[in-house]
Amino acid sequence: MRLKRTHLRDFQIFFYGAGNLGKKLFRCFEDNGIAVDGFIDCRAHRLRKEMPNVFRLEDAELNRYVENSVVFLTGLFGRVQEEVIREDLAKRGFHDIFSLREIEWKSLEAQDFLKNLFIGNFDSVQLDGIHARNQIQEILRLFSTREEQEYIRTYIKAHRLGEYDIFPDPCPMEEQYLAKNIEESLNLQCFVDAGAYDGDVLRRFQENGLNVGTYIAFEPQGELCHRISDTVSSGISPERAMIFPCGLSNRWETIGFSVSSDGMSASKVDSEGDERIQCVPLDEVLSGVSPTLIKMDIEGMELKALQGAANTIRRYHPQLAICVYHELSHIWEIPLYIKSLYDGYRFHIHNYQYMGLETVVYAFS
Repeated sequence: MRLKRTHLRDFQIFFYGAGNLGKKLFRCFEDNGIAVDGFIDCRAHRLRKEMPNVFRLEDAELNRYVENSVVFLTGLFGRVQEEVIREDLAKRGFHDIFSLREIEWKSLEAQDFLKNLFIGNFDSVQLDGIHARNQIQEILRLFSTREEQEYIRTYIKAHRLGEYDIFPDPCPMEEQYLAKNIEESLNLQCFVDAGAYDGDVLRRFQENGLNVGTYIAFEPQGELCHRISDTVSSGISPERAMIFPCGLSNRWETIGFSVSSDGMSASKVDSEGDERIQCVPLDEVLSGVSPTLIKMDIEGMELKALQGAANTIRRYHPQLAICVYHELSHIWEIPLYIKSLYDGYRFHIHNYQYMGLETVVYAFS
């Protein structure tokens, strides 16, 4: 079911999740004249100081709302996590539960909210140019399976129509970067982790029994670098590690950056951001180093970072795991750019989040 603006006014509305995205959706609904009756969040005791009607799921006060309420899942939950949340809400008595993908966004004035959700440029007008259409047809030939080709077509159609419930169910988030369902083995002899967050991908490798030789992390947020260091020291692998408190680009530059309110959640490149971060070209920082796997999830800077790693990719042909969901055009521009650097890559594409978010292109040589 896809909920239109007119439907939304018929319900008593609760948001599951009072984080940054929940607060932004609250403002979006308010701007559209849609009342939100409250939030459900495990941090309710702290949030009540700044927000009205915030409950924990187990709070008795919530009982009077259960029968006649609709709950929106306002976080970006993975498939497995969302299933658990829906089960918990159903046990509590909530039966009308909707995710962000089930809203008919075309019926709302929601561009500001969607910009926060997708981060980059998702103006579907760019799909109509002849050059873009030719490039889309070209990338379809890079992916060998019908499933992958159909996913790309669906991705384009969803953003053209603003209908985000047409995507197939994503792979579990817990499998991201593990390259499962791909008949290729990861080479972790020298792993470059761009957008390392708190070392979550390294932990995922460790938890799956994968040993990393050399680990090289790029993460511009200092507090997260401390957490990466803790992750490194808590496991058997990697054998050695380097942590760079900066981002990647195609040149030495400082850029604007917006940090989430808690300082730990996903942040984004923003020319008007309050923070400034240093970015560096991988070719110059790691000159002479031969990475075996490069992963990038860097909030829209992926294409510029690949340009800054062009010599490394041409020379060593490392395996690549690159996010292509931060800009609409990245789903075709990034694979084609990688192919221009080395024609011997074999490409795969997998999605790990609803609405086309967390889409990763893998390239194996």
